[in-house]
Amino acid sequence: GRDADEAPSDAAALVGGAEGEPTQDTLPDQPLSGGSPLCDRCVTPSMASPKSVPDLAVREPTPTQEGWLLKRNGGLRPRTLANCSLGSWLQALFWQRRYFRIGPEEFIYRAREGAGQRGCFELAEVQMVTVQQNKILVHFAEPQRTGLRKRDRRTLCLATPSEEEAHVWADTLRSAAASLRADLLPGDWDLREMLRGEASLRSRSVRSGDSEGGPTARLVAKKPLPEGAVSIVQRLIDHSFVCKKTQDRRGAAMPMRLEVVQVFGVQNVAAWTEYTKARAEVAKRVAEAAAAAASSPAGDAAESGALEVPMAEGREGPSPSSAARHHDEQLTPEVRTAMLDDPELRALFGEVDSASNEHWLFHGSTTEAVHGITDSEFRINLAGSHRGTLYGKGVYLAECCSKADEYAEVGEDGLYGMLVCRAALGRVLVDTARKPAVLDLVEKCLSDEFQSLCGDRWAAVG
Repeated sequence: GRDADEAPSDAAALVGGAEGEPTQDTLPDQPLSGGSPLCDRCVTPSMASPKSVPDLAVREPTPTQEGWLLKRNGGLRPRTLANCSLGSWLQALFWQRRYFRIGPEEFIYRAREGAGQRGCFELAEVQMVTVQQNKILVHFAEPQRTGLRKRDRRTLCLATPSEEEAHVWADTLRSAAASLRADLLPGDWDLREMLRGEASLRSRSVRSGDSEGGPTARLVAKKPLPEGAVSIVQRLIDHSFVCKKTQDRRGAAMPMRLEVVQVFGVQNVAAWTEYTKARAEVAKRVAEAAAAAASSPAGDAAESGALEVPMAEGREGPSPSSAARHHDEQLTPEVRTAMLDDPELRALFGEVDSASNEHWLFHGSTTEAVHGITDSEFRINLAGSHRGTLYGKGVYLAECCSKADEYAEVGEDGLYGMLVCRAALGRVLVDTARKPAVLDLVEKCLSDEFQSLCGDRWAAVG
């Protein structure tokens, strides 16, 4: 919400999470021009992630089940006729009776009990399990090549004698798939509910030729956080708001304050899994760089390229001769969101990972883009499709909510959307040039030397 001196205040929705579309990614044309030294910097991290709690779930024993099921032949069309053939003399043309078993990691079937394995489906690739009367639809993230003909199959359709039995099998499949991923996800995520498909209907799309509309999107849940979360997040918004108008606002009135109306927690399994892997890699590179620096003479640091871009004078704090520092040497001043010491906020969002130099940063965009990013993830191939890319293609985030708000657009409900994203910054390359040397900056960020770029527009343009 915006409280501007020339207009009545509107309302805004703050959405917690990331991930990244049918996506339109917001990337600033001129990421920060003017403003205070505390806020006018735009950080482009390697990745961003959904809001999450760091406590990981403990894996439960994997449920198992086995028995006879009817498997629909994936090579025959039309499917409507195949579904109608159940119980008739045409059934043998479309359905095969197979013996299935749900194991710890795989869902296998045989032509008969005790016979050799005929096919195998990976439980780790299960994205959704739904029930339609007595039929079970299992949707996979990646095509499964199984059976004698090794056809690519994204949807497996099974039939049971009754709807009750279909629900039993479906629940067992969901539990097995959830148990397999439990140790990779935060403990408060309800993966079984996501596997039902009800929490991610926004993410569903009908593929050409798939009359049952299997999902191509991921396991996603967006849940409103408790009412008390609004006041907690409001403190973060107030802390990171700087009443400074830049050219990126494009003539719009400068709000005096942003009002948090509602906060959603975004649970995106695929984006979180990829992010945690990338975060671990960032932490590894940071540790390796620190070890290499510690074992080298101090005089060799400048020759190694770690000390390259001089900091502009006039900024708060010391003026080191380096714009690109090790992760344990904080930006000067520190990232603004990290300067708020709020135990309730940490309890709500979860702690950050200091080893990867992780921070909470903001991303403003259109309502459609906010939903698209959280349904999927940030897509680098769409970088610049909204505002341009001053520092090259990447995920553009801001430490000040007022900066991210410059790229937010009002939705049909009169609310503005904003993402609060985890970002593993690693070793940060700071650029203070008025006109950035994009190719050189991109090359450095794609190397092992730096993992993110901070475009310091305060130092660049004042």
